[in-house]
Amino acid sequence: MTSANGNDFFKMGALVAVGELFDMGMLGSSDDQRTEVRHFIRSFGVDSIEDVEGLGITGPYLADFVKVFE
Repeated sequence: MTSANGNDFFKMGALVAVGELFDMGMLGSSDDQRTEVRHFIRSFGVDSIEDVEGLGITGPYLADFVKVFE
């Protein structure tokens, strides 16, 4: 991530929260839930794992999204 702005920090926080909830099974873990999670995060302009990485999300938080984008 080169230079983050307020919108990027908002996206990062929202994505980390959603990823954690998904990983904990609180949003479900079925393919249907993956689709719903992808639809939700796309509303933030995040369409791929590369977009997640581009926001600077790494480590276990990134691993949550690998599962979402499988």
